[in-house]
Amino acid sequence: MRWPLAGKTSGRLMKRLSRREFVQLGLGAAAGLLPAVGGLALPLEERTNDSSADQISLAMLHLFPRLGDIAYNCMLLDRAIRAAAASGAQWILTPELVLTGYRFDTVLGTDWIVPGPDQWVEYFQRLAAGLGVQLFLGHLEQDEGNGQRYNTLFVIDRKGRIIARHRKINTIPVSESWSSAGLSAQSVVVDGRHVGLLICADAWPAEHARALRLQGAELIVS
Repeated sequence: MRWPLAGKTSGRLMKRLSRREFVQLGLGAAAGLLPAVGGLALPLEERTNDSSADQISLAMLHLFPRLGDIAYNCMLLDRAIRAAAASGAQWILTPELVLTGYRFDTVLGTDWIVPGPDQWVEYFQRLAAGLGVQLFLGHLEQDEGNGQRYNTLFVIDRKGRIIARHRKINTIPVSESWSSAGLSAQSVVVDGRHVGLLICADAWPAEHARALRLQGAELIVS
């Protein structure tokens, strides 16, 4: 089933937000303070609109993970991904830090974080391959080379391969003090489309979008 895009947009989101409002809105969503809704599959069309072959069914999973409960969150995400794939979604987007919850460090600490992909990312690699979907997975990782930890967006293709990573650049003080800042905005080719990658507050500074445009990005997944 393919869902039409809603015709109304919140008035608050239509006006330009201050940086404080932007961060508060993002943190509210991450903490589950905004209403949780199910996944939404939207048709993504190219400019020509000549045929159905130019469309991609896109599912955005707006979930409410339990803070620090990775087992529960994996079960929740597994069900949502399967439901999205059954509805015809080809690309599936997850929230930031969906497997841990946003302030997981207050419950789990950070010593358990290992070089990515960890066992949970590997599970969803196998799931993406089994369902034949492109998965944009928000999780975390440690860099094997420098030992630093990152808030990461993994791009997993239909064969279960990690074809790109974006490490969050604009990390939030205090709440993301565990995370080192990524160096630059990343792009990747998915189904022949050049896709820019950002995470939450990375969408605030205009220079990241400009950098992605120079890389040839046709659209941005945040």
